Amino acid sequence: MGVFNLVFHHGGSFVQDGHTYYRGGSETTVDGRDEDKWSFFEAVSLVKDWGYEGFRLWRKIPQTDEGFTNVVDDAGAVEVAKHCMSCRVHDDLWVEHGVEDMMTKVLVPNVDDFSTSNGDDSTGDYVDASQCFNDSEEERVIDIEEEQFEQVEVVVPVSGNRVEIEGKSLRFKRCASKDPKKMKEKSKRDKVSVLVPKSVLGSCSKRATRKCEDKLEVVTIWELLYHLKISLK
Repeated sequence: MGVFNLVFHHGGSFVQDGHTYYRGGSETTVDGRDEDKWSFFEAVSLVKDWGYEGFRLWRKIPQTDEGFTNVVDDAGAVEVAKHCMSCRVHDDLWVEHGVEDMMTKVLVPNVDDFSTSNGDDSTGDYVDASQCFNDSEEERVIDIEEEQFEQVEVVVPVSGNRVEIEGKSLRFKRCASKDPKKMKEKSKRDKVSVLVPKSVLGSCSKRATRKCEDKLEVVTIWELLYHLKISLK
């Protein structure tokens, strides 16, 4: 009997930009898995414990897999365990989300085309809005320059992964917590704060104009009340 360690990549998506890679999300290291008890459904159970439904598992064993290989049975999962044991390394499993039938084997994962992800599509401008959590209950986004983004509160979509901001369709991503209880708590929230590119919210001059108009409207109301008070006297 032997034990091995695995790294799960989840909460992100596959991207095609010359080659296929996994972008965003979280990494969770699972330690001390029993090689004799390891199976496909044990791997699936781990991912479900983090609050996910509807997904596929992918592996990429060096010198064995030419690219990402879909794992749909015990044989595919056991190969990962054997490679970990024989090479004494941590292997990886990637989680593809938004899948209806995980048992149907496919050759390649569904990917986002990076070259067109910042352009227009049939449903409007396509950009990423991210909301990430860590285990200290702090909400944060990693590797984001604050001056290029603004925090906006949005209503969590009932279904799907898009929200509307300034008339534009943004893809909403929620990174996972390693604690399944915290994942469930966060999934119950009606509203969340996301970081949105300032380009989506319009130019600074437009935002400043809106703020200025709001201020003028308030001043006008107070002036009206002031003059009304004088008239009553």
